[in-house]
Formats: sequence, C-alpha cells, structure tokens
Amino acid sequence: MPLLETRILDDYHLMEHVGEAAVECFGARRPETQAWVEAASAALAAGATGLLVKVHETKRTTRTPAKREALKKLEQYVVSHGTMLGYPRYRACGYAIGSGRTESLCGTLTTRVKGGRGKRWNPPNAEGLLALAALKHSHLWEKWWAAPA
Repeated sequence: MPLLETRILDDYHLMEHVGEAAVECFGARRPETQAWVEAASAALAAGATGLLVKVHETKRTTRTPAKREALKKLEQYVVSHGTMLGYPRYRACGYAIGSGRTESLCGTLTTRVKGGRGKRWNPPNAEGLLALAALKHSHLWEKWWAAPA
C-alpha cells in the first residue's frame, strides 16, 4: 500500500475565494451573498466541475465589469487547482478536506520530529519519520504493515 500522494486543496481556502467573488458580485453582508456562497458550496458536491458551472451561470447574468472580473478570477483559481478539488472522491475515501486538523498536526509533528526548536534533521530521515507518524495518525498503521511488499 503506497503512501497517499494526493494533493487536496482544503475547503476553507477555496471558500475564501468563493466568498471574495460573492462579496464583489452581491455586496458584503447581504442575504444574496450568503445564498450564493451556500449554492456554490453545494455545487462542490460535483467537484470542481459543479463549482465552475455555478460560476458560469452567474457570469452569464452579470454585466458589470468588476463583477465579471471577480467571477473570472474565481474561475481561473478553480481551474488551476481543479486536480486538488475532487472532494466527492476524497470524502468517499475518508480523506479530510478541511485544513484545521492538518495544519495543527503539521505543527505538532514537526516539533516532535525536531525534538524542539532549532534542531535540524536531514530531509530523507525527517521525511521517513513524518511518513510513519502520518500512518499512525491516519489509523493506517496496521493496514500498512499487513500489506504484502
């Protein structure tokens, strides 16, 4: 069983971009803004394609240059990160798509690997140790060692 080599864009950072486009298109703190963000989030059930369809539908009915530019910017962001937005597949595999747990664990693991601030490891050894820690924290330890080589 190989280690996970999937790159996932966490939903929090993606939704920041969605929110920025929504504010530009509908205004800050408006019910329409929140409704559009929720609809865009729901569209992600179909992955990047679902969100792109939502953006395209909105862009078709928008004439203001600044609003169209905001939607174009969001569209470009989604396209450039599309391979990292397979949320339906990631959820089906049990992968986390939020950043909180990951960012917290990154800080904790690097501190543990270094043994404190200022200490250094050579990259191959640190990478191996982090891979083992990731197996343990993802509850895949037993499955990994039981798999045929």
